[in-house]
Amino acid sequence: MKKIGSKWKWMPVLLAVVALLSSVPATALTETASASHTLPRATIPEHTSYVSDIYAGVVHLKADDEAIAVASVDGQNRVVVTAVGKGSTTVSYWYQNSVGADWVSASLPVTVSGESQSGASVSAASIGITFTQGTAVHMTPGASSTVSGIKKSGSPIRADQLLWVSSSDSVVKVNSRTGEMTGVGKGTATVFAVDPTDQLCAGVTVTVA
Repeated sequence: MKKIGSKWKWMPVLLAVVALLSSVPATALTETASASHTLPRATIPEHTSYVSDIYAGVVHLKADDEAIAVASVDGQNRVVVTAVGKGSTTVSYWYQNSVGADWVSASLPVTVSGESQSGASVSAASIGITFTQGTAVHMTPGASSTVSGIKKSGSPIRADQLLWVSSSDSVVKVNSRTGEMTGVGKGTATVFAVDPTDQLCAGVTVTVA
């Protein structure tokens, strides 16, 4: 049997390296990110997932602590972060909004808190504080109203868990602890709901007439 020359002994290693490099987009090897930003914190229960918007491309995806959350990319180029255990970590990645566009470096703070009885997904659009009843309230002077259907990153939250502030007390006053709004004078103002833990903020436009 003819002995294989020593020059071929590294062939399996070379083939493995070539296969690895071919699986990574060329842009990930040669380009740099044109911008970077930090996304709003995603707070999700254990055994649920956060799903990002659809991107044209995603590379350099990494979760700092996979004992808290793991990250992957689905078939639609969405980043999927699955909560594993309680705690906080950061998921970082580069993305493109369209084919050929510049790469953007993103950092997503993730907090895993509480438990969920069944798996669920939280979309990027629902991250932060949202109001299921809408963001417009109409009332008359002297009338009172409280915002209902408040959610934080897709999970229900009580009004008394937030800090409430009015942009104009001459139009509408708000109880900073309960979120109860009382119409004062005709006009339009914004009542802000602030999460003191994650510094998330959302506003409701109040028209008093």
